[in-house]
Amino acid sequence: MSWLLGLGQEIEMGDPTWEQIQDAILELDGKNRNEVEVRLDDVGSLIIGGGDNKRYIVVYIPEDDSERSYPVTLVDETLTGSDVTLTVQTPATYPARMAVALPLVLQVTEHFYRTGLLPENAFWEP
Repeated sequence: MSWLLGLGQEIEMGDPTWEQIQDAILELDGKNRNEVEVRLDDVGSLIIGGGDNKRYIVVYIPEDDSERSYPVTLVDETLTGSDVTLTVQTPATYPARMAVALPLVLQVTEHFYRTGLLPENAFWEP
């Protein structure tokens, strides 16, 4: 398995450690850095964006492009209320449940990094 860490559109790092991935996520602020990609060859990518007000959007894009494989977005149903503006290249508004908090982002990303799988206890929407 070969991992790649993408930091925005121009910087990529091969075979990153978990600490490098975590540091990149912690640097997301919606301004200076607003997107991180964690990609596993032949499996898929987690795209983590935002960081505005410590809220993030996490999208999993499978590498398999069959009809049964489609991107999904991490959700936290306990987050309700007004829509949240997050910057992923440009500012956009997302439902509160899709603008997840940092602990969940780190938990899901570390699980994906260590196993190559999405955690079964996380909730995803197409």
